[in-house]
Amino acid sequence: GPRTVPPAAVPVPSPRRPGRHAPQLESPAGLNWLPADHQLEQVRSRITFAGGIITAAASTTMAESKRFFTGPSAVLVDLLNPIALAGWSYVAYLVATSPPPHESAIQPALALELICCVEVLRMVLSDLPGNLVLGAVLHSIRLLALTVILPRTDPANAWLATAVLGAWAATEVSRYPMYVVKGLGVARLLRMVVPMVTFPIGCGAEAYSAYLVFVQPGTTPVLKGALGLMIAVNALLGPTMAYPVIMKKGLQEMGIIKKKDKSKSKKK
Repeated sequence: GPRTVPPAAVPVPSPRRPGRHAPQLESPAGLNWLPADHQLEQVRSRITFAGGIITAAASTTMAESKRFFTGPSAVLVDLLNPIALAGWSYVAYLVATSPPPHESAIQPALALELICCVEVLRMVLSDLPGNLVLGAVLHSIRLLALTVILPRTDPANAWLATAVLGAWAATEVSRYPMYVVKGLGVARLLRMVVPMVTFPIGCGAEAYSAYLVFVQPGTTPVLKGALGLMIAVNALLGPTMAYPVIMKKGLQEMGIIKKKDKSKSKKK
């Protein structure tokens, strides 16, 4: 008998959830295999990601525009950060591998302190954020320690050089990654937390080594005045003014205490 031709299959649209009807869009490259509603979500994600990049780039551009150094001079100044990181890492190596008083580490540390002096100058020129007074006092003490105190420290107290140079090296090795790799959260955490340990060690060792040189025979009145001022700063201002700020920043970065909301404080 004659064949019976089956009727053509009628496509049945797949049911959609209410409110989930995606518009018919031309599929972007690389998304053709996704359903239409998923394609829309992917497009939104890409737009959000691109917007974040544009915002970050704009913020960086605004920050760069506020700098004193621009163009090639800015590149040269920024190049000091990885150089300092490598230099302080070398000082840390010398402290770890050489016997006290680590004479081989003093000259490299002195050269690196000159880079720190450039950073203080950048603070004066508003090219680098930071506490200008704290930076000037801190690096003045370090220069005095490197040029006068540590070379005159008695061999019986050579461990003080280990404490001083070791604390400095650990602090700087943890500080410079934040400037070399900007925006990395781990680098900022390292920079804020490490001084919570190294600051009291370095500050105490500096003050005690300065006192030992202060009481040595032959120390001139001028040098005694400088040493006395250093001891006062380290023994009085360090624990009461500098260290509480260091602790607060470290605990905030660790999430133990809450950071102050700057936007709310500005509205008030």
